Amino acid sequence: MHEYSLAEALLQQVITHAPPGAKVERVVIEAGPLQGIEPHAMQTGWQLITADTACAHAVLEIVELPWPLHCPGCGKDWTSPEYPATCACGCADSHPTGGRDLLLKSLTIAD
Repeated sequence: MHEYSLAEALLQQVITHAPPGAKVERVVIEAGPLQGIEPHAMQTGWQLITADTACAHAVLEIVELPWPLHCPGCGKDWTSPEYPATCACGCADSHPTGGRDLLLKSLTIAD
């Protein structure tokens, strides 16, 4: 379960960016499709790794990003929720141009 190691790395990023002693209420991440994150496993890993920390009750929101694709037929770049995908020009040979993103987008800190 690579989600557990991702949760550990995410917690370290949250600790780095949150003010000292702050209680974190919400963490939002964006994950590209090539990260292979299973949302339920990530949530479970997050709950386990944050149990005795300032993030213990923080909600983890995972925004799953679409596939960034390129069409060799017409040169168009676009995104799609699934891969493989057929371009609007009819070409079925599109290929991914990214999708490895894993970004900490925001933190919500308690007042």
